[in-house]
Amino acid sequence: MKSIRGFSLVEMMIALVLGLILSLAAVSTAKQFSLVTSKASSASADQNNTLGAIAALESALGQAGLGLYNNGRANCGYLDVAFSGALPVNKSPLIAARITKGTSTDTFSGDLITIAYAENSSSTSILKSGTNQTTINSPAQTPPNGAVGVNDFVLLSEGGMAATCILRQVTAISAVTDTDGAAATSLVFGATSLYNGTGFTTEAAKSSYSVIPLGAKPMVYEQWYVHKVTNTLRKLNLITNQESIVADGVVALRAQYGAMGTTQLDQWLGTDAAIWAGAWDVLDPADVTDVTRINKIRAIRFSILTRESFQQKVDPATCNSTTNSSIPMDWGASNFDVSMLSNWACYTYRVATRVIPLRNSTWGLGS
Repeated sequence: MKSIRGFSLVEMMIALVLGLILSLAAVSTAKQFSLVTSKASSASADQNNTLGAIAALESALGQAGLGLYNNGRANCGYLDVAFSGALPVNKSPLIAARITKGTSTDTFSGDLITIAYAENSSSTSILKSGTNQTTINSPAQTPPNGAVGVNDFVLLSEGGMAATCILRQVTAISAVTDTDGAAATSLVFGATSLYNGTGFTTEAAKSSYSVIPLGAKPMVYEQWYVHKVTNTLRKLNLITNQESIVADGVVALRAQYGAMGTTQLDQWLGTDAAIWAGAWDVLDPADVTDVTRINKIRAIRFSILTRESFQQKVDPATCNSTTNSSIPMDWGASNFDVSMLSNWACYTYRVATRVIPLRNSTWGLGS
């Protein structure tokens, strides 16, 4: 009979060593796979952030100026809005899309874009008021119409770049007879609405004014910017002071006006332009020269700078993913310095640029 022989001590040791080597190899492979997967995930997230930021800003700029212009003429150059006992918008210049240059003390990185528009397409219709307003909250009479209902919003304006539009919410409607004996609709702006406050700068009654229907929503008046600390693209509602995050991983926003020449759009003006200070940074609707500049604006070009959330090298001392801290923003000398960011060299960056025609504000305007 054969004797049964087990493993020797040497064989056991060799087997253990081989098993340990295979285990270490498996762990190393898993780490490498995890690293590659993380990089791919980071790149994908960065691309999604970029696309999301672009789409959101494109959508807002695509509506800029809606309801603020009719037949090539501005309804107003300034805006008054009350909300919840405060006056958040008090004689503010009203331009479809306005660019502001950031400074080292600002909370935003790069440039800031202020966008204004009405969300309802009925704002393209103007209802001529048949009465003067003895106060800005006295009722407005319009021809009989179904365009305005209770709780709807309207803009009251005397028309033109020098005029101020006042946002009001209708609290009651009644049928009346105007001074000529014709049927009319009386729109009441009661104090029960959060939007019917008073006390604006140089507040005055209106005569020969128009009522611009906005529908069930107040107009959009908001600022888009990149928050320095959190690297997020945000928008701030300037009426309600509500802020929301649009996209993560956004480092900077830069913008330019596309200005019309004699026959074509032939000039791009950004905050780095030599003629920006004292001219394009002001754009006061009460100034004749500035009104000429405003009427030349046909488009907005913007660039968004994003970065991957995943550090290519964990040790900041050996990071070399990006070696030049001055990132080109796709035009002229408009570079952005990322050296202010923590471990800036550890990341890779992406720049995306779009040109958005301001169709709602430029239609019919002279050059």
